[in-house]
Amino acid sequence: SSAGTGIDKVSFYLDGPFGTGVNLGQATYGLARPDVAAHFGVRFGPSGWEFAWDTSDLVPGLHWLYLYAHRTADTLWTVPRIRPLIVSGDYDAWLPLTPLASD
Repeated sequence: SSAGTGIDKVSFYLDGPFGTGVNLGQATYGLARPDVAAHFGVRFGPSGWEFAWDTSDLVPGLHWLYLYAHRTADTLWTVPRIRPLIVSGDYDAWLPLTPLASD
């Protein structure tokens, strides 16, 4: 995108892509990221996002989180980024820093 970050929405689905997974909602997008702006340029400053979600109903074990970004330049959604989500119970859930072999 010649202006802004090129992204205006970030959406999440659980255990399947759009159409089959559980729609978890959209992230708050456009939060200030001075570290990103310093590295990539000022227009990428508002590229941070935040997503709050209650994981207390998740069954312990391995789940898959599908992340889609909506592009402002062509109004299309990106190919999903798929990340493992590990739930151990008692509200404990985390995303491993290193993707599993299936990513």
